[in-house]
Amino acid sequence: MYNQAGRNTLLPASYQLLVFKNNILFERVNMDSKNERLIKNGLCATKYEYLSDDLSKFIKSWSYYDDNNQAINSNRGYHRIEVERDKKGNMLQTKYFDKNKLPISNYRGVHCEKNTLNDKGKVIAKEFFSSDNTKATDFYGVHKYEYQVSKSLILKENRFDSEYKAVRNSSDAAHVIRHQYDDNGNRILSSFFNTEDVKINNSSGYHILQNSYSSNNMLETTIYLDLNNKPVKDNRGIHKYFYVRDQYNRITITAYFGTGGEPVKDNANQVYMEKNKYDEKANLISVSFWQTDSEKMNRWSNIHEYRYEYNNEGLLITESSYDKNGNLKKETFGRSRTENKYSENGERIEMSNFDGNKPVNIASRLCIAGYHRIVYENYKNGSRKEISYFNKDNIPVNVSICEIGNAHRIEFIYNGHILKEQRLYKKSSSVPSKVINCQVDKYVNSYGNSPTKKF
Repeated sequence: MYNQAGRNTLLPASYQLLVFKNNILFERVNMDSKNERLIKNGLCATKYEYLSDDLSKFIKSWSYYDDNNQAINSNRGYHRIEVERDKKGNMLQTKYFDKNKLPISNYRGVHCEKNTLNDKGKVIAKEFFSSDNTKATDFYGVHKYEYQVSKSLILKENRFDSEYKAVRNSSDAAHVIRHQYDDNGNRILSSFFNTEDVKINNSSGYHILQNSYSSNNMLETTIYLDLNNKPVKDNRGIHKYFYVRDQYNRITITAYFGTGGEPVKDNANQVYMEKNKYDEKANLISVSFWQTDSEKMNRWSNIHEYRYEYNNEGLLITESSYDKNGNLKKETFGRSRTENKYSENGERIEMSNFDGNKPVNIASRLCIAGYHRIVYENYKNGSRKEISYFNKDNIPVNVSICEIGNAHRIEFIYNGHILKEQRLYKKSSSVPSKVINCQVDKYVNSYGNSPTKKF
């Protein structure tokens, strides 16, 4: 099972067992290479229930279970999704519940999504509500979306707050977004407008996002334009992305261009071009950096290529860095190789850094520095519970985290599945040295190697 980028979405499961009753899918079960049930992303099995009579082909609910067939909340926080449909089977509303049958929020931060349909059964509006049926907003700050639809394609979307007033402070700064499509239904243009329906640049710095596709409907280019339809750069410093893909739609080359059509460096790796390679199992095995299609270059950390190795379950075991001649190369922050360890359920529980085979501490060139090893602990549903840092002598260490502080251990606190706060502890302390509001301030990502923010 592959996504649009050509990646195998089943990993670390080797396959899914599909269980049918009366020719209707009843259950999906994640299985490992030993034909045993496997927990993936906090769950093992998904069970479906269907409507009766003339609507028996339509799903009315689906629920998640662990490897012992016990009800479990997924890593998104909910156990069961219930759907209400009209007489034609179109979805009217969706609600989310935990394993104790209590209302809970979904990934948007709401309990109930209600749809308004046109006479053709297409969604023309969507609203969000809390478990007490009061109005709620999603993580974009929107309570209600209204859509102008044609041939199942959204041509225009308007956003409103809980008072049904035009949203002024959505995460991308837009109230109205208009879309255009080609004859194959590919979205070729999106443009952004304010509450007065006047053209604006969104929070990423452009008014128009424009896509083009190859003859087999694969995304080939993305460009950005300003209010006057002039070329402009996004917040990565790039005007045009150019993609080369293989037959499975996997990106093999990404090239970056400026407003004058000249090659430019991205502001992440600081390179002009990246090339990807994959193995026969669709695992990404190489990412390399290039000046041109034929001229190699180094990224900012002074290496040319990353190579990746996987175990039989498709889990990333090692990441190694190399120079232009194919020799193992230490990056500017001190490592040339990273090793990962996993639990029996395929969840990463450790990440360690080496220069060749020599344990090393990450140097201060990175935003989180001073550690050799990160230890991860997860809740049963797969969500991160805490991370801890150790030096190359396996001694607990306080790491420096830019713009945040110092910590040996970071605890993740949730409201349902939504990360509410992080508690930072220094070594040998049971009292937090700092508490971070993750809905407002910068916090540490779940890998423990970089700060991040909600938007």
